[in-house]
Amino acid sequence: MNNIEEILEHRHESCFFDRLQEWIDSVPFCRAGAEKLLDLVMEWDILEVYEKLLTEYRGFLTNEEITKLETNYKRLFDTPLPGEWTWVSE
Repeated sequence: MNNIEEILEHRHESCFFDRLQEWIDSVPFCRAGAEKLLDLVMEWDILEVYEKLLTEYRGFLTNEEITKLETNYKRLFDTPLPGEWTWVSE
């Protein structure tokens, strides 16, 4: 399955995350690839795609896109943004 729509149709199957990761890894490392991932997160709230955009593809994004992604990420997920430090008091 190389088509993201087909992969998403099978999101309830046990192999979903493996197939999703394979698809994410196949996205070209360029602005067009970043746009492909941006299109996906506009429809689906997938943590792995947000993380990929905010780390590896960050250099291809505009400041506005980064700000929007970070805002949505904080609203959607309970985990710190990629690269943020989490301090644990003892």
